[in-house]
Amino acid sequence: MQLMDLEYYLATLLISLFIFLMAVNFPLALMMHLLMPKATLEKYFKPPHFGEAEVVFFTGLPFCIIRTVMFMTIFAFPHRGKKRGLTEAYLMAPPWYRRLSKFYVISLVLTMGTILPMVFIGSIYYTYTGQMEW
Repeated sequence: MQLMDLEYYLATLLISLFIFLMAVNFPLALMMHLLMPKATLEKYFKPPHFGEAEVVFFTGLPFCIIRTVMFMTIFAFPHRGKKRGLTEAYLMAPPWYRRLSKFYVISLVLTMGTILPMVFIGSIYYTYTGQMEW
């Protein structure tokens, strides 16, 4: 197997994985946003845990999804909320929401983790061949 064939195979595999994970992550983020416990937002999505500008910024679309992912990270891994004083916030989420949050956060990290190898392989391919097309 030549180097070109291996790069092409790995690039195809990583791009396919990235597209699959994005297809899973985006609808799941929307669903989790709609199912976010309102009591958690009412109790923790205000000062002193979040600044006034953050509250305004993360209230409307599309940034409310980022707020949801931030809370899902705290639900999945409670120690991540230590800096904002949100270590007890996970107790307000139902167990099924915490499990889905853990799945989502791990899936999101895997999705974003495929970008670095794709850029690395793409840069090697471009350096080796001098062309941008696959």
